[in-house]
Amino acid sequence: MTTLGILGGGQLARMLAQAAQRIGVNVAILDEDELSPAMQVTAFGVTGSWRDLETLGAFADAVDAITVESEFVPAELIAFIEQRGRRVLPGSHTLALVQDKFTQKQTLNAAGLPTTAYAAVGSLDAVKAFGAQHGYPLVLKTRTLGYDGYAQIDREADVQAAWERLAATGRALMVESWVRFKRELAIVVARGQDGQIVTYPVTETLRLNHVCHVVRAHRSGFDHPAKEIGRAVVEAVNGVGAFGIEMFELPDGQVLVNEVVPRVHNSGHYTIEACLTSQFENHVRAVLGLPLGWPDMVKQAAVMVNCLGTSEQMPRPRDFARALSYRGAHLHWYGERACRKGRKMGHVTAVHDSLSEAERIARMAAGDLMSASAWFV
Repeated sequence: MTTLGILGGGQLARMLAQAAQRIGVNVAILDEDELSPAMQVTAFGVTGSWRDLETLGAFADAVDAITVESEFVPAELIAFIEQRGRRVLPGSHTLALVQDKFTQKQTLNAAGLPTTAYAAVGSLDAVKAFGAQHGYPLVLKTRTLGYDGYAQIDREADVQAAWERLAATGRALMVESWVRFKRELAIVVARGQDGQIVTYPVTETLRLNHVCHVVRAHRSGFDHPAKEIGRAVVEAVNGVGAFGIEMFELPDGQVLVNEVVPRVHNSGHYTIEACLTSQFENHVRAVLGLPLGWPDMVKQAAVMVNCLGTSEQMPRPRDFARALSYRGAHLHWYGERACRKGRKMGHVTAVHDSLSEAERIARMAAGDLMSASAWFV
């Protein structure tokens, strides 16, 4: 049997492994935590760090192809695998274009794709100059790594504190204009090694304390104009596999690309139940050079609600029983060993011909599970 190696053992690797196993592919996981979510669902787990070249090389040599769970695996390490003659996708060139957010936006603009105004900044004065030209609020962020490497700056007086905090990371910084959007959108696009492209519906995403909480998908999303933007993005970075593209829809209907993620994406979790072929399976297919599957939705609508931690207390058996009592609620629990506020512990998807009914079911089940009645509708 073919063996796919995954660098990283979190929730995304877990769902990739489950999708691969369903089509007869063995999965090997390389992760530092022997009890990580993905390690729990495979017999081929290697406890170690992909940062260690000896460990990484031995792992690469033992599998047929490799992919990444996270966009934070340095492109240099992916190049190390490529130099050994091993197949790894997305490749080092693609990751180099995407991992640095400044380079990412330059690449998108060179392909004619719209983004917000941005600039690389190397000093406090450069941030102030950008604010003077483009106005406030603005966003200061690290160009690489980290979900928390950013700061919203509402006025010039706040620039210094934000600069000092992020400059202390030692990473290069960039600044972007604040976008007054109507909706946040996302799309998952899968591209094969032969250039075949499969696009899923454009979805609407809702955040809770800056974390993705609700994803609304509808068949009409197949016809949204932003679908073509998604295709163009993946082609611009020569991506292979499933990619998540986050976008802003402005009040006038214009769509801007916010960020490109070179992996399966939270906005595509609904595809497991809602589509003929999930984003996870299509990613596996793409990395292994297999034909991509159809993305058609099985019903008109689907809604996914992330089960975000509301405290450090894990749900109890009776909480799971309540969540599983909702007809049409599909629960995925990731096997994290500790709960904390805002952490993605699992998700619930509901598939229905009515978008509002799908959202009611998913919100009620997730809210009951996490003791968050505020999520109910």
